[in-house]
Parts: sequence; structure tokens; C-alpha cells
Amino acid sequence: IKEFLLTTYTKKWNSLFELDFETMKKTLELLEIKLEIVKESELDISTKSTNRLIDICKKLEGTTYISGNGARSYIDNTLFKKQNIELLFQNYLPKEYNQLSSKKFIPNLSIIDLLANFGSDSKKFVKEEFLKYN
Repeated sequence: IKEFLLTTYTKKWNSLFELDFETMKKTLELLEIKLEIVKESELDISTKSTNRLIDICKKLEGTTYISGNGARSYIDNTLFKKQNIELLFQNYLPKEYNQLSSKKFIPNLSIIDLLANFGSDSKKFVKEEFLKYN
């Protein structure tokens, strides 16, 4: 992924979102994950907080919302229940892998770290981990 990183991080970006969005698209491509990506700004939703998340789910005909674990303290689960939308929280436990520049595994780094260390084998690693939880 060296070429991707050099191209990405030497380019002048107009916003952090543009950098994040392009990095996400390239990461999905490298992992051979095919997903339709919808920008929230294209959905014309004006509600706030938990209601905003629910309205996004409804607009996209979603029946489940998966949230980061840190949001447990402020997401209102009862609002999801009233709309028959299942609310799940990630419970991800990082699997150790060999990091070439570290003697001890450093957890919770970016997917970029996995790609840099595993290259094209990253998709196999991710798929194996995904299948454990599904």
C-alpha cells in the first residue's frame, strides 16, 4: 500500500472529510469489500441526536443500527425500540497480528496498520475475523 499512502498523504486536501472518504473507499477496494456508500449530507435529514440516527435508518430502510461502544451513554435505546429498529453496540476485541515495526502487538490502530503489515493478505484476515462474529 506504499503507493496509495504516498499519493494520499502528499495530496493537498480541502477538508478532512475528503481525505477520510477517499481513504475509506480505497480501503474497501483493497479488502475487496463491495458496499454502496451513502453520504449523510445527501439524505436531507434535519433532526438531531438519536432521532437523526433513526431517521437515517428509516430513509435507508435499515432495520439495525450498529454503534460504537462509546455511544452507550447517550443514545436513547427506547427511541430505537419504538421504531422497531434494533440497536447493537460493537464489542470488538482486536486479534493480534505481527506488526513489523513493533516487538509487542499494539491494539486498536487503524486498518492502515493491518494493510501495511499484511498487504494483500489483509482481506483474508478481515474475512476470517468477520466470520467469527456473524
